[in-house]
Amino acid sequence: MLDMYKNKRKTIVTAGALITIVFLLIGLFTGINNDKMALRLNAYFGGIHNVAIAINTEVNKPLEAFGGDILRAIPLFKTFFVNMNDSTTIFINSIGKEGQIVPLIGQSVFYLGTPFACGLTIIFILLTLKFENNAEGEKDITTKFLYLILTIASASSIVVYNEHIFFRTIFSVYVPLSLLLAFDKKKRKKTQ
Repeated sequence: MLDMYKNKRKTIVTAGALITIVFLLIGLFTGINNDKMALRLNAYFGGIHNVAIAINTEVNKPLEAFGGDILRAIPLFKTFFVNMNDSTTIFINSIGKEGQIVPLIGQSVFYLGTPFACGLTIIFILLTLKFENNAEGEKDITTKFLYLILTIASASSIVVYNEHIFFRTIFSVYVPLSLLLAFDKKKRKKTQ
């Protein structure tokens, strides 16, 4: 966003900082104690507890879990195949509570084993760098926007999310927008 609105950088950064401070103050004065806040943050950021459980979780069929992660990321697919096994289901069953997201390092252990626990993290770092370089070199603003979506999704997968949510972003956001842009470009060529 700062790249697209270069003359408004100060305003955007100031507004972002103010919004963050307001949310922190609201959380401070609404009675959310440290335990509740830690539990909420642990659900999104791979905390020590979630990472430990993910690493110790035994996965009998890693290819099935990986396939389930990809297929359940496709919109409406999850509706028809409710009982499909994926890494989130395996993790929730082992942790014993809903609403937790399996950390990326845990998924890496699920699929690749403990010796290659950092494998998915390295892959997502490389993807993030590739998408960012593509976005920087892109002249078309809509294509640049698509690359930025992929950059944010892949970078977020490392810390906040996991590969299942990355695939969900691809199938729910990137693919539909890419198709719309392709149809729009085709339509523009016909009218010219």
